[in-house]
Amino acid sequence: MATYASDDSIESLATSGDSSNMTAGTLIGLNHEIRTNNGHMEIRSHRGIIYRLGTNTTFSIQQRIEGEVPIFYGKVYMDTLRADTIVDGGKYRTSCVSLTENIDPVTDRYYALNDPFEIMEYDEQGREFQIASVAPFTKLDLRFNNNLVMREKYQVVSRAALNDEEIDSLYSEWVSPVNWK
Repeated sequence: MATYASDDSIESLATSGDSSNMTAGTLIGLNHEIRTNNGHMEIRSHRGIIYRLGTNTTFSIQQRIEGEVPIFYGKVYMDTLRADTIVDGGKYRTSCVSLTENIDPVTDRYYALNDPFEIMEYDEQGREFQIASVAPFTKLDLRFNNNLVMREKYQVVSRAALNDEEIDSLYSEWVSPVNWK
């Protein structure tokens, strides 16, 4: 369910092509694509996960082999409230709090805040494997190549500690509830 929408530029596109504006309290339908455009929005799942979507982000819930999972592209902050791990996500599965940002079409940046987390995926046989771990207050760039088999398609491009200015900015923009009410 959408718990916050910054303005009326956020839209939901149905598979039929119909479009409607998203507001707080709107339920997210299966296969509806949400486009934040110039706004930002917060979604809370029934699993206890908060998704905070930045501007120019797309988000949808799709039926996959592992069940209904959110698929997104853009800048997305995830926090687990009640859940121990985030078992659904964009391209990967992560544990704990993270911020994901698409750097380019084949590179994503992960930010770990005060807790470390793992980036994991499932191979073609359905076995879980770890792609990378991200230490607290670190950013990691991960590149993927869809032409390779699952266990070979991911490459850590860079890993760096966050400086104090970056930490302050991330907490101010994404974690503080001031921007999301």
